[in-house]
Amino acid sequence: MMRTLLSTAAILAMGSAGLAAWQPAQGSDDIKLDLMASLHGRCTAIVVAGKEAACSPKAGVLVTRLKNNRTLVMIGMADGKSALTFVGEGPRTSAADLPDLRLSRVYVGSSPDAPHIDVDGACSLSRGPDGKALASLSCEAKDGAGARYSLQFETAGAPPDIQRF
Repeated sequence: MMRTLLSTAAILAMGSAGLAAWQPAQGSDDIKLDLMASLHGRCTAIVVAGKEAACSPKAGVLVTRLKNNRTLVMIGMADGKSALTFVGEGPRTSAADLPDLRLSRVYVGSSPDAPHIDVDGACSLSRGPDGKALASLSCEAKDGAGARYSLQFETAGAPPDIQRF
């Protein structure tokens, strides 16, 4: 558990630009954490603004759901300082049942002042042959100019580490 908390803290530190996504959804002032889930595995592909990029070799994915129904999917980049964060809003579900999350924006970088990029896309989880274990996470989005943002992540087959708040 301590290792998971340290990994989570490291991802949050690298992806502080994603923290700007914690701004309340329109008409809401509730930005409290609901849950955080760490997915273990490996990044198989990442695309930022239409260009192939590299994930941190030790990167896991951090899924953070806020009480305002906003969900963040964040992965560390290879530079060890920045992150790619996909943001969407949707119904409250468990992290293990992340439905096709409709994406509305992306953040790239390490600055909490980084501007968001409006996108249209989705993130979804797929399960292994047993129907229970998580197999992969896929996020695909395009901005208004058609530039692509993508994450392909294969899980290690273990359930996510979940913290509820």
